[in-house]
Amino acid sequence: MMKMNIRNKFLIPTILLIIVGMGVSATISYVKSKDALSAALLDNIQQRARSTATSLESWIRDRQLDLRSWSHEEIYVKATKSSIIGKAARVTANGKLARLQAEYGYYEDICLAGADGTVIAANVEKIIGKINVADRGYFKAAMNGDTYVSDVSLSRNSGNPVFFVATPVSDGKQVKGVLFGVVSIAKFSANFIDNIKVGQTGYAFAIDQAGMLIAHPDRS
Repeated sequence: MMKMNIRNKFLIPTILLIIVGMGVSATISYVKSKDALSAALLDNIQQRARSTATSLESWIRDRQLDLRSWSHEEIYVKATKSSIIGKAARVTANGKLARLQAEYGYYEDICLAGADGTVIAANVEKIIGKINVADRGYFKAAMNGDTYVSDVSLSRNSGNPVFFVATPVSDGKQVKGVLFGVVSIAKFSANFIDNIKVGQTGYAFAIDQAGMLIAHPDRS
């Protein structure tokens, strides 16, 4: 009986020590695994954010190139004139802008504004003569000779969130008007934001430099 008691005195603490040791070891392993998983997930998210940002910059540069390339077509310079030739050129310009808007798909509207800011040609007739953008920053920048990408705002035509890419239309001596594209945030989000998944329930979103949410899978 005494031998049994002595054995129990050593055996039970030893077993308890082993159990505690295994528990501590398992906890440490779990914490390390969790930390490693969190670090790997964070690294993946950062890489995807950087990759998406690079793609976005390239895509926006392409939109600037769109407008700059189109603005060099002579028809748009002619359309800024108030003469009969100018009015005839606007009809042709409307057709070209409608085709571009349909083919590219990124733009809600593509418009030509005269020097006073009034839209004189566009992909849809209802805009023409009805909207003036003289107070918009993108119009002022383009009239000063710059190709400009605006912050996100609401379209005066559709009320949807958009951003504007604007470029000057010049006859080589003087800026005669501004060609601008109204880029749909919905299309932008569908291309770059909506398809990003993180784990089972994670997602991506975009905010502007003022902290305003501009793209999110939940449109509300």
